Amino acid sequence: MTDVVEIIRLILTIANMTVLSIFLFTFAKSYRQIKSQMALGLIVFAIILLVRAVFSSPIIKILFFHELSSTPVDFYRAIADVFELFALLVLLYVSTR
Repeated sequence: MTDVVEIIRLILTIANMTVLSIFLFTFAKSYRQIKSQMALGLIVFAIILLVRAVFSSPIIKILFFHELSSTPVDFYRAIADVFELFALLVLLYVSTR
């Protein structure tokens, strides 16, 4: 069961990183067109969240510790990852309209 939670977290963090990458390219395109400070701030926001997603991902466990085991806390991290993904999708929807 614990490995299933880690695999779910891995999928969720990859989805979050994908959405954040889309944000980054969208905001960079916007910044190139209008040179807005708001767009620049959103680029920094996307980069910070992308770095956070990378370092909180189970990929780090696999690459550096060569394991994919989880603790009971990882179940709650998976729930937080689901909420983060929904929040990012809403923000993506609003910002691309």
